[in-house]
Amino acid sequence: MSYRAGPQAVLVVAFNSQVFGLDAATGKRLWSSRGTADNVPPRVLVHGDRVLVAGLEEDSVLLCLDLASGAVLWRRRTQTYGGGLLVDDGRVFLTGNGEVECLGLDGEPLWFDGFKGLGRGAVAMALPGQAVHSDT
Repeated sequence: MSYRAGPQAVLVVAFNSQVFGLDAATGKRLWSSRGTADNVPPRVLVHGDRVLVAGLEEDSVLLCLDLASGAVLWRRRTQTYGGGLLVDDGRVFLTGNGEVECLGLDGEPLWFDGFKGLGRGAVAMALPGQAVHSDT
């Protein structure tokens, strides 16, 4: 089943610690799920049949939901917060506050770079054909 276009497309909306799946053609609410603990707008990315939701505050989590049902597939505490979210080749990249973190699509940590001694701040990242820019 394709979720990219057509009558089966699922629009994902996240706010106020909740994540919702809506039928993109009708607006009908298909599912809802508890999101991150943050009470601020999270980062959301749909990748295939998964929804990734990254929090924006310290002690944040990366949440992975099933796109069709909203069921929680996994939840992982992250070292980065407040930045970008990108998926490529089975890896999830998170940025924020001068740091970059990489997890597998199964939520397992792969690597982290805090760029020690190089400062803090907004982070932009890019891979061929994809880019995430900071909001600041």
